[in-house]
Amino acid sequence: MKLINIFLILLFTFFNNVSAQEKVEIVLTELSEKLQKYGYGFIYREAKKYSFNSLKDYKKYKGMKGTIVGEKVGPLSTKFYVILLKNGETVYSEIEEQYDPFWISGTYLVSDFNKANELVGKFVWVNKTRYDSHDLVTETGLTHKTANIEKLQVLGVVARSLPTKYIAPFYLKVKKETGEIGYISYKCIYKENPLKKNFNDKIKKLIQQQKISINMTKEQLLLSWGQPRNINESVGSWGVNEQWIYESQYVYIENGVVTSFQSQR
Repeated sequence: MKLINIFLILLFTFFNNVSAQEKVEIVLTELSEKLQKYGYGFIYREAKKYSFNSLKDYKKYKGMKGTIVGEKVGPLSTKFYVILLKNGETVYSEIEEQYDPFWISGTYLVSDFNKANELVGKFVWVNKTRYDSHDLVTETGLTHKTANIEKLQVLGVVARSLPTKYIAPFYLKVKKETGEIGYISYKCIYKENPLKKNFNDKIKKLIQQQKISINMTKEQLLLSWGQPRNINESVGSWGVNEQWIYESQYVYIENGVVTSFQSQR
């Protein structure tokens, strides 16, 4: 009876620390030669963020599947994903709330990988407004410049790390309309052309150059500069006024239309 009570207490403690959520399947991706010596440095054996606690054995874990089964609060109120690996180990990775949901360095989501494969043979458009956006990279590290909303043809999907500033979970192998072939992160594309037919040519060109102008709509501003760091809003009889803050840039919007902008020096 005592053993049963102890078991129930331990079980309650575990689920009290792990929030219920949909189970998400992941794969530990293939790393470049330069990164292999570090192993999977952002995945830990305990819910503690120490380098000596991470999965250093790259060969053992490369390509291993796992499932995110919940969350756990560690020291200093740090939140971790709880991951059950296929070999039976339970490991942890810090939840980085500024990134995409279930983003864990050195892994990719099985659901995303399956969706990416559905794009082979189709066209996608570059999204350069993301924090992790990049030009097309090649196996040798050379790059091919791309414009915002540039059209690309998807040739395949590659599940390994490549030499970009932000290591993507996996990449699309793509071809520019001018013939150059390279790789782009799956997260840095639109699956449909976001430039609507009712956008005039001047607006389309500005968005592709990532510039803005007076009388742009909020939708067009988002396509050009992406999400702002902060939004201040005031509401009155005149309507809704907003201030969008981009690093050192301030954009002022009245009733959904850009009326002015300024730079901080």
